[in-house]
Amino acid sequence: MKEKIQIRIGWEDEGRTVAHLLKEKLKLSRRQISSLKFRPSGILCNGVQARTNAVLRQGDLLEITPEAGRADPIAALHPGVEYQRFFMPLFENDNLLVINKRAGVACHPAHGHYDDTLANALAAYWCRSGECTDGAAPAFGEKAGRSPAIRIVGRLDKDTSGIVLIAKNKESAADLQRQQQNGELQKTYLALACGDFAGVETGRISLPLQKDPHHLNKMRIAADEQGMEAETLYRVIATVPGRTIEPASTEIGPALEIEGRVKQETGDSLSLLEVKLRHGRTHQIRLHLSHIGHPLVGDPIYGWVEHQKDRGAGESCMDGAADTNHADGPKPPSWTALHAWKVTFRLPFTQKMISVEAPLPEWVDRIGGDLHV
Repeated sequence: MKEKIQIRIGWEDEGRTVAHLLKEKLKLSRRQISSLKFRPSGILCNGVQARTNAVLRQGDLLEITPEAGRADPIAALHPGVEYQRFFMPLFENDNLLVINKRAGVACHPAHGHYDDTLANALAAYWCRSGECTDGAAPAFGEKAGRSPAIRIVGRLDKDTSGIVLIAKNKESAADLQRQQQNGELQKTYLALACGDFAGVETGRISLPLQKDPHHLNKMRIAADEQGMEAETLYRVIATVPGRTIEPASTEIGPALEIEGRVKQETGDSLSLLEVKLRHGRTHQIRLHLSHIGHPLVGDPIYGWVEHQKDRGAGESCMDGAADTNHADGPKPPSWTALHAWKVTFRLPFTQKMISVEAPLPEWVDRIGGDLHV
C-alpha cells in the first residue's frame, strides 16, 4: 500500500525549496524529510527524483511516497469471525482509518488476548479490502505479515468504546501524534457517572497523575509535583433519577452488553457527561471522576465496586448490572460506561480540518429520558 501524495505547486509556493514546503505545508519533521530523501521515489518533482534543496516553480508536480512499513506478523481472526464484531469503519483515506471500536475489545495482543484484538481485526479488514499483496486474508493462526503496520494513535482501554485512529504510514502516525501533543487533535467523550452533580453544569479537574507502584496497570493521583500534568473538562448533559431500564439483548462476541436494571424509585442518580481532555493520560477520565466521588458505571478499577458497597444493594446506582451477591462484593459488568464520541483533527499531508462522530453507545438509549445528546 504505497499511495503517492501529489501537490501541484501554485504561485504562492513558487521559489520555495522542497524541504521548506514539506516542513511548512505537510508538517513533516526533519527526520521524516531525510527518510524520504534517501528512499527510491520518495520525493519526485515532475516524475524525477528531487533534492530537498531544489527550488519549486509554479505548475511543478511534487509527489511524495510515504513509507507504509510492516508490523510484526499479526494472527488473523478465527474462521467465521468478522471484523464488524470488533469495529466499524467511520472514515478512511490513503493515510489513515478512523473506526468505532466496540467495548470489550483490546487494542493490541497481550496476555489472554492473542488473536481477538483490534489489531487482529484490522489485519483481516485490510487484507479483505485488498491492501495485502495477495489480496486475501490469512487463515486463523497464520500471520498477516503483508498487512499494513498497525499504528494506533490514542488507543482506548479494552472496556471503553468509540473512536480510534489508525495511521497507515509513519508520516501520518507522526503527524497525528504531533496534533495529539499540541491539542489540535481533540476527542470528546461521553461518560455515565454515578451520582448527581447537584446543579453543577460544567467543571474542571486539574490533578497530576502517576503510576501506582503497588498495582500493575493502575494510575493514582500524584501526591507531589512529580506527577504528570492532567486536566479534565466536563459538562453535565443530563441527570437521570434511578429508574427501570429494560435490559439489552445479549450479543455473542466483543460487543457492548448491558444486562440489568437501574433502580426505579430509591436508586442513586446517574449523570451523563460530555468530557474533553488536556494532556490525555492513561485512565485520566476514570480516575479524575472517581476522585471527586463520581466513578463511572461499570469501572472495575476506580471506585465503582466501592461505590456500590457504600450504598448497599438497596441504593445501587445501577442495581442489577452487577452481581451484588458476589462473595467479594459487587462484581462489575463487562463494560465501562465511557465512549469516545467525536474527534476533530487535521488530515495528514493536506492539513484539512475534519470532524468524525461515532454512533451513540447502547447505554445512552437505555438510561431513558430525552437527553438531547
